[in-house]
Amino acid sequence: MPKGITRIENYKNRANGWQVRLLCRGKSFSKFFKDSDYVSKESALKAARRFYRRLVAENPKISRQEHAERETSRTGEIIGVRRLLKPRFGHVYEVWEAKWSPQKYQRRVRTFSIEKYGEEAAKNLAIEARLNGLAEMSEK
Repeated sequence: MPKGITRIENYKNRANGWQVRLLCRGKSFSKFFKDSDYVSKESALKAARRFYRRLVAENPKISRQEHAERETSRTGEIIGVRRLLKPRFGHVYEVWEAKWSPQKYQRRVRTFSIEKYGEEAAKNLAIEARLNGLAEMSEK
């Protein structure tokens, strides 16, 4: 069974059929294909599969680049940049960290010490490293 298509059997309401659902780029799509509206259960499934393929073609998946450049809606913070405590050699360092993925299955991390650069400068360096990393993604 393709992802996004589910069999629904509601004997009480006689609503047997196939439910098609897709969530893409914040938009939700849904449609129910009742068996009784088609010749058979199999023809309802064929119609559901056609509808699902059309939905996927019209609403392509978000690219790695778009996914990396998205913004948080709840906190307004920059995705891929965070403040954290890093334990190392018996001492705990406060750092700002930037993460990005230049290629599939590859991760880059840069940390900037708050002790060395100061709070604002370390944060700005992490943001700059993240933006440079995203620019590196788009070049490939």
